[in-house]
Amino acid sequence: MIVSCPECNKRYQVESGLIPDQGRQVRCASCGHVWLQQSDVVEQISQNPRVQGLKNVTANNKANKQRSIINPLLGWGSFGIATIAFIGFILLNQSAFTTYFPQSKKIYSMLGISSPILGEGLAITDTKIMETSEGHFIVKGNVLNISDQVRELTPLQIKALGPDNTCESPDEHNNCVMKKWQLTLDHQSLLPGEQVQFKSSPYPLIKGAESVGVSF
Repeated sequence: MIVSCPECNKRYQVESGLIPDQGRQVRCASCGHVWLQQSDVVEQISQNPRVQGLKNVTANNKANKQRSIINPLLGWGSFGIATIAFIGFILLNQSAFTTYFPQSKKIYSMLGISSPILGEGLAITDTKIMETSEGHFIVKGNVLNISDQVRELTPLQIKALGPDNTCESPDEHNNCVMKKWQLTLDHQSLLPGEQVQFKSSPYPLIKGAESVGVSF
């Protein structure tokens, strides 16, 4: 058999019987490189197209198996990250959710999370109701942080209140709300002792309304 040095490509004629089936360490007389030389039987088998095809099939099966394991893990991992991000978003924006979607209070309650008290630590002061010549009214005043903590601001609720016999949607204080508007404040939060002024757009006067209420 012909043995070729993989380092310098020097070729040698060697009797096949000198190289056992398990191979043999040989040294190149030209460059001194040592390598494991396989027998010609092993090389013939490894170079057989059928064997090469079997190797390819085995490699492909192994790669497919790895993908079948990795893909579900990536899918569940992405789902887990998205779930955690969604829960975090809900928790961080609890006040906004309960303000714009009052039904969400039940969901928070089912999760064992108490809903924040709207307007806690805040006071609405110097409220003034001014009628315009066009049959509208404007509400203005201040919101003051009377606590020792930073307080998040939620939109104010401007309510036209009427007598009980005209009530269709009483509020949490059983006031008869004939019409309601939301007024978004210029600030998102207030430092302790800080206050912000508010002034509404003109709202139409509601026939039969006895007063106007402002709350969180």
